[in-house]
Amino acid sequence: MDTQRTGMSRRSAVIYCRTATTGQRERDPLMEQEARCRQLATDCDYAVADGGVYREVAGGMEYRDWAQLSAMRDAIRRGGVDAVIVCSLDRLGRDLYKSVCLVEEFSASGVAFLTVEGDDMLPFFKMIREFHTLLEGVS
Repeated sequence: MDTQRTGMSRRSAVIYCRTATTGQRERDPLMEQEARCRQLATDCDYAVADGGVYREVAGGMEYRDWAQLSAMRDAIRRGGVDAVIVCSLDRLGRDLYKSVCLVEEFSASGVAFLTVEGDDMLPFFKMIREFHTLLEGVS
């Protein structure tokens, strides 16, 4: 559908790309992630605005200390973001529990979460989070 002719605006997405290290690879993993995420945005009819790509090299520290992830979360809180796109859930962090908490944070803000590699496991991850919350209530 041509949004120019219908007067409708396209949905807005942000992209988050992360790698733990840059290493000595011939290819740039952040560029590869961004290209794959941009393709998914196009396939799902999302527009990625200038400044809507958050890229960082971060690992081994608390995810709250990741500057670009924090900047993306701030953009979501300000509004105007309809979706977050990542290559895979583990790009939000290796800690499954914290990653699922972030996805739930996006959802609570009305923001969809899309992964290039599919999100078939997200219901399972959410179940794990609910179980973890239940256990916290028992202790």
